[in-house]
Amino acid sequence: ILQIRPDTPVLHLLHVAYDAHRKPIEVSQATWPGPMTTLTEEYKIPGPSPDPEPDPGLILG
Repeated sequence: ILQIRPDTPVLHLLHVAYDAHRKPIEVSQATWPGPMTTLTEEYKIPGPSPDPEPDPGLILG
């Protein structure tokens, strides 16, 4: 299928994405000829949310 020589190395990638509860939500596989492949991925991970102000100055009642 890839139409490459039998002695060509390949890059085989298995990607599994998880939600916040560690439940798998996506699984994908891909195979590319190694000498012609450059793989670059960038994942932006948000930092922790700032803590709410402990005393916002509101009085309810």
